Amino acid sequence: MCKAFALLAIAIFHIAALGAEFAVGESSDTAAPRETSTPYGTLDSADCDVSLQHEGHAVRVDKLPVAIYEGDVVACKGARGAAHITLPKQTSLRLVEGSLRIGKYLDRGQPGIVTAIGGTFRQLDGAVKHIEGNNALKLVVNTPTGTLGIRGTKFRILQNGSRVNLMTFAGEVLVHSTVTNKEARVRGGFELHWDEHGLGQLRLIRP
Repeated sequence: MCKAFALLAIAIFHIAALGAEFAVGESSDTAAPRETSTPYGTLDSADCDVSLQHEGHAVRVDKLPVAIYEGDVVACKGARGAAHITLPKQTSLRLVEGSLRIGKYLDRGQPGIVTAIGGTFRQLDGAVKHIEGNNALKLVVNTPTGTLGIRGTKFRILQNGSRVNLMTFAGEVLVHSTVTNKEARVRGGFELHWDEHGLGQLRLIRP
């Protein structure tokens, strides 16, 4: 439990420190050099108005798939479309109407790298492959009033202002309220909402 809290606390610090970079569309059209870095994932496909930024500069997206690097911001405009993203260890994300910043950092408490995601979006669907041991991908998602720790999970996150709703379809998600400093474990088949007042009640997902 202590390790889980430490992981979420580190995630909050890292994502908050980079929060100013989430504003997509406010930078120049000159792409920063990316050839010297190692790609961290791919933007596979999109049926929305998709854009990409690297280190505060717009990157031309002439065709997909295109490589994603640490620190990149992916934005998807259009209520009916979505952008599909692949990250390491067979992790896939589906972004609906909003933006995501892809980051990573070393987990000082355990071996391996944590993938940290933050941004403002209407819906985010994800699948994180279940891998035993230190090779498992540790995914952290930051929302306005809570942080999610995810491993080996299928999930959906819906945001509407400060209100966030999580549905866990498989595996388990650890939710930490940044308002009340309380946490809840949301197992497969359950959902949970939270807002500026704290965590709500666990409920079964209705068909």
